[in-house]
Amino acid sequence: MGENIQNLDGLAVSLNKMIDHIQVILPNSKILITGTFWKNVPVNDIFVQVANQRHLPFVKLSQLDLNENISSIGSTVLSVDGLPYKITNQAVAGHPGDQGMLKMAEAIFQGIQAMMQQTISR
Repeated sequence: MGENIQNLDGLAVSLNKMIDHIQVILPNSKILITGTFWKNVPVNDIFVQVANQRHLPFVKLSQLDLNENISSIGSTVLSVDGLPYKITNQAVAGHPGDQGMLKMAEAIFQGIQAMMQQTISR
């Protein structure tokens, strides 16, 4: 979430509305906010601000925006079905590859574990 935001006007309000909606629909849910993979300081600052105001955990991901985590033309990656395919589209090639996705998943999973540990400790 937040990767393609061009206009910051209303972002905090919209994020708060989304959180409110989730809490109405799923009152016992646990919510964790993640930052963007690509370095986007203005968007991430708003996400951190909302997380802090609402006492929600925030997982930073922008430290993963490194060449080693980005795919490239000719790279073989796994599809959602687990099948390998070669990247031939430049727009797709600029996105996280399998290693980047794994590192994002690990960071988010650690955030979930920490959040659940705090819930148990209370």
